[in-house]
Amino acid sequence: MRCLVSRLKALGSGQLPLREAFWDWAVFWGLLINLAGSALSLAVIVLSRHTGAAEAIKPLAPVLLLALHLLPLPYNLLFVVGVWRSAGHAGIPPVVAGAARLAVIALFSLFLVI
Repeated sequence: MRCLVSRLKALGSGQLPLREAFWDWAVFWGLLINLAGSALSLAVIVLSRHTGAAEAIKPLAPVLLLALHLLPLPYNLLFVVGVWRSAGHAGIPPVVAGAARLAVIALFSLFLVI
C-alpha cells in the first residue's frame, strides 16, 4: 500500500517519466477505474428497474448514479496534473509535450462521459 501511495504522489508531482504517467496511469488505470465506475452505475440502473429487494434503492438511484459517475473524478484530475507536469521535464521535445498535454485533456473529457 505504501508503494501505491508513493507512486501516486510521484504521479501528482510530475516525478514519473512521461511515458509511464501517460500510458500506465492515465490510459490503463484511468480506463479501468472509469469502466468500473460505469459498471457500478449500470448495476444501480438495473437494480432500480426491478421490483422486490431493490425498492430501497429506487428513491436513491439518481443520487447513487451521480455519485458513482463522479467517483473517478479525483483520480482523473490526478493523472491530468501528473501527465501535464511530466510533460514539462527537461529533455521532452515541445511537440511531444504538447501532444501529451492535448491527449490527456481529451482523455479526461472522454472519461467524463463514460
